Amino acid sequence: MASSPRSPQPAELEISRQSRILAALSKKVIDLDELRMLAAQGVPDGAGVRSTVWKLLLGYLPKDRALWEQELAKKRSQYEAFKDEFLPNTVEVARLGDQKATVTEMQSMLRMGFLTGRR
Repeated sequence: MASSPRSPQPAELEISRQSRILAALSKKVIDLDELRMLAAQGVPDGAGVRSTVWKLLLGYLPKDRALWEQELAKKRSQYEAFKDEFLPNTVEVARLGDQKATVTEMQSMLRMGFLTGRR
């Protein structure tokens, strides 16, 4: 009796899909259509490639691998500039907070008459 061909197990399918994704990512210039088709079936994170796949599919990284490091350095620099521009410096905020507290205390003392001699 001839045995029927066995169907691949889920773990084998996962490894196969992971190897196809790794092969797609190892090309000098990434084929986004191929990567999109592979990713549509899910991106296993066993090799830690999920974030790279998403960065490519969302246009955060260029298709040409030779440009990745340069592009990432540029993005990190932009991020630092945005942080400096839009996020408050915690030391400065604390200093201003202390000054504000002092002004508020002085206003309260003025209202109570402590600083005018009316009291």
